[in-house]
Amino acid sequence: MSSKATDMSLGSATVILSVGTIILNLICLPKFLRSRSSLANTLYIFIVVTDILTGFGFLPISITRFNPAHAGILEDQILCTLTGFTINIKSLLSIFLVATLSIVRTMSLCLPFLRVSRLWVCGIILLYVIYNATLASIPLTFGKKGYYY
Repeated sequence: MSSKATDMSLGSATVILSVGTIILNLICLPKFLRSRSSLANTLYIFIVVTDILTGFGFLPISITRFNPAHAGILEDQILCTLTGFTINIKSLLSIFLVATLSIVRTMSLCLPFLRVSRLWVCGIILLYVIYNATLASIPLTFGKKGYYY
């Protein structure tokens, strides 16, 4: 396959996956918004919103695959760096939210009478985002390229 054909097929696949992710998560979101009583549903809302933002984040990059001569958002160094920064944070947050949901579900099975505070879990998630944003912004602050983890 030629480079142009590869770009077109990769662009098509990523646009389809991004749009599918956005649409399917938007369909699921009202279900979780109706019943926000449990901590698990709050975590599901966080996961769905993170997935929607990830889908929107990949769309500009996916569209640039159709015209390799014009890189779009990837041409500007600042926008390209910020896009990579946000994609990195969103992917780490998505994994952390799923892990947190698994831990909360396991705790509810093993210790059914233990009440886990929603405020504590949201605080831990916020600290995780701040930690990773700080860690990812250190190379940007000191002018180095790339992310160090």
